[in-house]
Amino acid sequence: MDPGETILSEQIRKTLLEYGFEPSWEPAVCDMIRNVVALPLDAEHPGLRLERIPTTDRLNELPFFFPLNRITPRLLGALMADHGETGSHADLPERIGRLGFAPARGFMRGFVDLVFRYEKRYFLVDWKSNDLGPTWEHYAPERLSRAMVDGLYHVQAFLYTLALDRYLALRLPGYRYDLHFGGAYYIFLRGVDPERGPGSGVHRVRPSTALMEDLRKVLIPETVEPGPKESHS
Repeated sequence: MDPGETILSEQIRKTLLEYGFEPSWEPAVCDMIRNVVALPLDAEHPGLRLERIPTTDRLNELPFFFPLNRITPRLLGALMADHGETGSHADLPERIGRLGFAPARGFMRGFVDLVFRYEKRYFLVDWKSNDLGPTWEHYAPERLSRAMVDGLYHVQAFLYTLALDRYLALRLPGYRYDLHFGGAYYIFLRGVDPERGPGSGVHRVRPSTALMEDLRKVLIPETVEPGPKESHS
């Protein structure tokens, strides 16, 4: 067996045991990982596959922590509607406006699953294990688009993008969002199949430059902008 395959199998067995899953899940998990790393992420970048990204060009589970101005669900929904970021789902701003959290001010913190660099541009990845159905048709682009709306993942994507934007602005000389940010890939793991072509099981999000400018102005105080801290794993 290839040494890389041996290491992968051993790590999967260890992780399954750690989280209380039966060892019989090992082949399925191995196949899923092989599919994910071999998949061309989108047709626009046919050479972009995670297996080709060296460890020096990626950050795993990048934490972020930055201050926030006062924020409400309705404000987020209005920003998305103003910039046409709702796609074909006109009800998205209304759904965001109905979120059940009180107006908040303080700090935003979280983790981005994966950040990587490819051809001098930076991308982020969020893993999704949603079970959308038993067939490949359940992971067709329109189904993924609906799942993004139902889970309000666009809001998450915009906040993650803002976190990476602040990180790069503090660390990359000459940084410009429009030049250096490539997009956010939401990878629905159960729908990934390299044989079905680029982007199988993947939904790509790239907030417009104008929206990012407004998010910075509206959400981040002008005084201090601490960015994410590096974390290699």
